[in-house]
Amino acid sequence: MLMKRLLFCTACTHSHLDAGATCAHTVSYHQEVLPVLIANCTQSGCHDGNEMPSLSDFSIVSASKAQIREAVASGAMPRNGVLSPADKQAILCWIDQGAPAN
Repeated sequence: MLMKRLLFCTACTHSHLDAGATCAHTVSYHQEVLPVLIANCTQSGCHDGNEMPSLSDFSIVSASKAQIREAVASGAMPRNGVLSPADKQAILCWIDQGAPAN
């Protein structure tokens, strides 16, 4: 029963965020988003700047925000893992807030 409730709550949060939810606070690129990107996306062979654009570069992240939002919201990225709900929310909220360089 508890597992069903947890899955239901996760699904509700996921759907709500994907629809462009209002976020509780202003998300900081440097303090919240960049660490998630570095930990999950910039490994060798991924978005490290060699084979794919580097997601540790703000200008690339900012220019690619629509594609990043779609990939994160759909679960397509990161390819070799899963973002925690908090990390996913941080990225989606930051993009929905206009992807500021804060």
